[in-house]
Amino acid sequence: MNHKINAESIRALEQHIGEHRDEGIMMHLKRVRNSLLNVSALSPEILGDIFHQNDILKSTFGGLEK
Repeated sequence: MNHKINAESIRALEQHIGEHRDEGIMMHLKRVRNSLLNVSALSPEILGDIFHQNDILKSTFGGLEK
């Protein structure tokens, strides 16, 4: 599936999510939307490493030099 189709599908799902009040339908639509996002192709281990590295950078970053 190409990027343009994904973007159009995600926009359509966002619209449907906003229209529904039924919690079950909204959760289903959100799961479908999330499966179309590129980040969903990354393994949990890769995502965990990214967040871990970000946490390390936050704790050791001393700020910008003047």
